[in-house]
Amino acid sequence: MKPVGIPQGSIYVRLFHGRKDPEEDLDGWGADGPVLGPFEWYHSTYLHHIRVGCWPPLEDIEWEITAVDGLVYYDGMFYGDVSVVSAEFLRDSIEEFDPDKAQHPDACKRARGGLNESPSSGQTGERE
Repeated sequence: MKPVGIPQGSIYVRLFHGRKDPEEDLDGWGADGPVLGPFEWYHSTYLHHIRVGCWPPLEDIEWEITAVDGLVYYDGMFYGDVSVVSAEFLRDSIEEFDPDKAQHPDACKRARGGLNESPSSGQTGERE
């Protein structure tokens, strides 16, 4: 049964296997993250460019979620696992998506080529 008040066909992005530092070695599964949505669609290219789209009344709006070294960044945490689920399978509480939380502070600088692409490349992230 679909939860009340959720548009039919909505999807949600569930984040888990989280850590505060992308270099952190986890002994277990890491932290569970939020369930974000509702969205109408999800698209990912090489887990580098992730985009989600929202239901009306915010029709025709899309947001980008930052990925850093194969980890999804959201609200100060890096998540190794992402699931896209329908409303019918939700068992977690839903957090309203905040596009500002989905942008790593260095993402804009990297996109413009001002910072090294990967902190694990042996570089310090300083301007090239």
